[in-house]
Amino acid sequence: MYDHIYSIPADFASECDIKALQLPSTITEIGDCAFLYNKIANINIPAQVSLLGTDVFAGNDPISIVVEAENTVYDSRNNCNALI
Repeated sequence: MYDHIYSIPADFASECDIKALQLPSTITEIGDCAFLYNKIANINIPAQVSLLGTDVFAGNDPISIVVEAENTVYDSRNNCNALI
């Protein structure tokens, strides 16, 4: 259904009370503050994401961030709960 979405713009869903989010595997870019101040508890960063803006998930406390192992740009190794 969402196979043709490649980019999420800045401030896309800031302060929208989102509790759950599943990003399509086609996403390559997520803009600044796209999901700022929501209630997202878990997020999986797809392998194709090569650009994350600043404060994309800020204010979603607590949040668990997992980057797919195939992602060559970002990493969340050893369950560090951060993007490296």
